[in-house]
Amino acid sequence: MKKMNWKKKTYRLIGLSLMLAALGSCGSDNKVEVTTTEDVSTSTATVDGVSSCVTVSSFTDFQSNIAAGNFMTQNYNYEQYTYRECEIDDKWYGTLTKCNDTFTRTSNVELDNISHDLASTRTELLSELTNLVYDTTNFQWRSSSSFYFSTSSGNVIAIDLCQPLAANPVYYSDDDNAYEIMNKSGY
Repeated sequence: MKKMNWKKKTYRLIGLSLMLAALGSCGSDNKVEVTTTEDVSTSTATVDGVSSCVTVSSFTDFQSNIAAGNFMTQNYNYEQYTYRECEIDDKWYGTLTKCNDTFTRTSNVELDNISHDLASTRTELLSELTNLVYDTTNFQWRSSSSFYFSTSSGNVIAIDLCQPLAANPVYYSDDDNAYEIMNKSGY
């Protein structure tokens, strides 16, 4: 067996030490630097919607997306949304009972015309929903794109960014009654 001289051993040891030190320092502090830039001045609200469902990370993010009109685009020029109306025993966690009545909302994109309890045009509806979500006293997650929230009048509302603008709110309750979306159809 051939003996290695001390200089080669030293150089190999130093090289190996440097390589291990470099590898050991990569990501060892588990810190991630995140840089974000946000230009709010260029964002404008749209009533046309977005092509994919927006998910939110906070209620503030949710409010901003509603104000910007980031709801799903309607699949058809004309859509009809059917809701069931029920009695309820608790606005937040209640059981919907005696669901006898149904009602519909409609939206015609080409005419910017909607049949809705809050507005008669999509622009008016976006303004109404924005006002509602900024008039919030309490909120809770419903899904990654939706929140339940209560307004200063005490009503509980749910808005869902994965539904078209005219389908919202998808849930509403007062002291005695609630309604929620059942289905949508269009052509």
